[in-house]
Amino acid sequence: MSRGAGAPDPRLRQGVADFNAGAFYEAHERFEELWNDTEGTPRRLCQALLQLAAGYHKLELGVPGGAVKLLGRALGILDDLPAGALPAEMAGLREAVRRHLASLRATPGAPIDPPRLTLADLPEEH
Repeated sequence: MSRGAGAPDPRLRQGVADFNAGAFYEAHERFEELWNDTEGTPRRLCQALLQLAAGYHKLELGVPGGAVKLLGRALGILDDLPAGALPAEMAGLREAVRRHLASLRATPGAPIDPPRLTLADLPEEH
């Protein structure tokens, strides 16, 4: 997911910016492009990010059931990644998604404040 010497792929940078701006559909598209061109653990992380973006987009559309499904899949991937594949900062993202899932399951229309992503949270490509 990087372009050598620590420079992140521009699609990752744009996807993070889109996600943080609340442009979840656009973030999903950037993460999907990157996912198509990535292998191994970084590919799984891209898959989780694109499902997160799609899940929050479903919330925008008023489809909480779809959001629960996609956020649950994303969390499953994040939880299944090998130990050490994610920086410790990603624990905060996982916990935020867990809270959102619990809230949406208890109250499907509950207001959710999506987490913010930072490039520092994301691992370099191995």
